[in-house]
Amino acid sequence: MITDYRAGASLASISREHGIPKGSIVALLARHGVERDRRNRPKPSADVVVQMYVKERLSMREIAADLGTSANVVREVLDPRGVEVRPSGRHSKGWSLDEAGDE
Repeated sequence: MITDYRAGASLASISREHGIPKGSIVALLARHGVERDRRNRPKPSADVVVQMYVKERLSMREIAADLGTSANVVREVLDPRGVEVRPSGRHSKGWSLDEAGDE
């Protein structure tokens, strides 16, 4: 995990990969004297984010996980481009109660 972090991996991506809360990773880094990288990481490409959100209909969380960033950063990329944000939850992908059947 320390090697991944030093190589530029985000806390979120390390957390997902190892199934460990970010706070535990921060504590591990501190115990080993690893200084936190507090500089701003570059935002993902707007074209890629819009493609994933609009055309592939991925959620902001899914995009963030794929790109190693946060859902907030994804929203910061979408907002200035006037992309209409879908409501969260399963309905955002076009699923509806009418299609669910009578189970």
